[in-house]
Amino acid sequence: LKQLKRHKYIDAPSWHSYFLLAMLRSLLRYRCHNPYRTLGLSQGAPHAQVRDAYLRLARENHPDANGCVDEFRRIQLAWEKLRMLEARRRATEAPEVQEARRVRRERLRQEAEPSEAFLAVGSALAIASAVVFKWTY
Repeated sequence: LKQLKRHKYIDAPSWHSYFLLAMLRSLLRYRCHNPYRTLGLSQGAPHAQVRDAYLRLARENHPDANGCVDEFRRIQLAWEKLRMLEARRRATEAPEVQEARRVRRERLRQEAEPSEAFLAVGSALAIASAVVFKWTY
């Protein structure tokens, strides 16, 4: 029989060959799974529904709540994948939609800020308490 000369890395497997094999398995697992199916949703479900399903499943399968670690990792992986798809969709949408979203965020931020009347009352109370308790600034 003809003997084939073996490569030194194939002949004696070492830690890096096992490491590369593990990385290949994880990449194949990542590319082949359907994140919608993992979260129990239909294909193309809205982002709010995806988020609700992720939160529910993460709470049920969390390792601290006696859940399965592998299932929890699969759920996290599905959430990351769908979250990135949503971020990419938002980044490539029409400029008018982005502007409308920015205006809405700014309006909500202004509504959340304390009004000038509230700040005036707060400063008046601070001055009054300083006079009463003889605080100096």
